[in-house]
Amino acid sequence: MTDLGINFVSGCLRAISTCFTRAYHSKKTAMAGCVRIRKFDVLLVLAWLTCFGHGHGLHSATSIRTQLTSDCSASDRNLRLKRETVCASLTQSPTPWCGTSWLNVSAKGDWPNQAVYLQNLLTALEASDTCLNTSYAIDTLQWLNQAQADRNISGTFMWTYLVFQVQYYDMPRKPGNRIESPATLGRKCWAFAYLRQLWNATTLERAVAGAGQSVLNFTTAYNTAVPLTMNLCEEVMANCFVNASYDPSRKGTCPLSIGTGVISLFQCPQVAVISACCNKVLDIGDFLTY
Repeated sequence: MTDLGINFVSGCLRAISTCFTRAYHSKKTAMAGCVRIRKFDVLLVLAWLTCFGHGHGLHSATSIRTQLTSDCSASDRNLRLKRETVCASLTQSPTPWCGTSWLNVSAKGDWPNQAVYLQNLLTALEASDTCLNTSYAIDTLQWLNQAQADRNISGTFMWTYLVFQVQYYDMPRKPGNRIESPATLGRKCWAFAYLRQLWNATTLERAVAGAGQSVLNFTTAYNTAVPLTMNLCEEVMANCFVNASYDPSRKGTCPLSIGTGVISLFQCPQVAVISACCNKVLDIGDFLTY
């Protein structure tokens, strides 16, 4: 519908509304006169809609609906790719919570990359141009808030975050478990720092609430994981990465091991954010005191 057409119709409707309002407040018998006086205006409106509605107004409305549908289709494709990338990274075989659709998606299965893939999905969910009211988006939110928020389901993201990765920082390591190098533990700490640095529960919850959904289980688990894992990184460095019970008196006695752990931080993905993560979350200056 053109601006001229919109103004024309709006003007006619305002005139009709004014006439009826005045008639009602003066004499109800004036209603008939009002109808007669404004009948021509009504006919003009109907004629305009008949002549131009299908060609302009209705076509524009259809175009808008088509555009919205197209945008939401693109949004769903983006969410699907990011969700399936998370699944491809976390799993090596079909699971009830990831199915098999991820089998055609390539992803790396190490912890730093798993953290990045999950954050990419969260960023997409928070984006203003993401449609969260589609059936796929709602299913993704429920998937995130149920299976992926449950640390007791082996292989899910929160199990990986709160159970599998955490056990690498046992001091000492349990009998039979592999002893990880400072470089490996440093890369894992990079992922913990990355997840903490980019985490914004308020933004995610606000976006999800707008779609009438909730991810409270997920945000609660995430808020538990951040301080737990960051503290483990601090302690394992203070313990000089040795396979022994935590002893803070070791702090400052192993600069070479600490240096190896720090260097490994710069060998992780998402180089652009490493500086911010290290300086703000792990604070490079503090490493010199270990």
